Amino acid sequence: MDFSTAVKRYSTLTPMDGVRYSSTMDLRQKILDRIAAQSTSVRDVSLRAKLSAGGLRDFLAGRSSSLKVDTLEKVASALDTPLHELLPGGSGGAVDIPITHEVAAGAWRAVDEARQAKIGTVTVPGPLAFPSARHWAELVRGESMNRIIPDGARVHVVDAVAIGYAPRHGDIVVVVRRRAQGAFEERSLKQVRLASSAVSLWPCSHSPDWQAPLTLDGGPQGDETSEIEIVGLVLGAYLPLHNLPA
Repeated sequence: MDFSTAVKRYSTLTPMDGVRYSSTMDLRQKILDRIAAQSTSVRDVSLRAKLSAGGLRDFLAGRSSSLKVDTLEKVASALDTPLHELLPGGSGGAVDIPITHEVAAGAWRAVDEARQAKIGTVTVPGPLAFPSARHWAELVRGESMNRIIPDGARVHVVDAVAIGYAPRHGDIVVVVRRRAQGAFEERSLKQVRLASSAVSLWPCSHSPDWQAPLTLDGGPQGDETSEIEIVGLVLGAYLPLHNLPA
């Protein structure tokens, strides 16, 4: 689907101060089902996830009401299960996905800094396209895409490698540029444009500062970029509104 259709289809936001997944029966049951299917135990899963057995056991028994995002990710990894398949609504309905990065053209960060703690979550409609691939969200900063996606929006992203992504004209993608042998990186949103066999990656901005494209071969002339990679395909954009009545 094209991006304008995606924006219309995916239009739900959750408050960004909630960094815990709700303890619905759906989530508990999915974890219990995975444990039973693998003929393992809560204790074994807790050990593999490096968690206290009591914490996971209390949640599954209903004695605690929620799991932290990072805890649920560890449980999913220990069960060798994609995170979104455990989330409430993962097989249909609404799905919570974690916000894992800020995406901002021109903001170069050390790789360790770029891999920051979770910022929050966004709720997107299910069932998810590409259900076996990793999904995440990114917080948009800056003006480089403000003709389509303004500063402060959240974008829903699916892993480009996992879906075997090939560039298509008009797609919005997350692009990572790296410098200094990968020590520094910049994450930005770009729109794919195809001309003959050439692929170019364009900002979509009202600002004169963001009018030059990138190519997969490198950045603008004189740029020190050592590598450019499309890491994700944007499936939707979400803009929080602050004019709701108290």
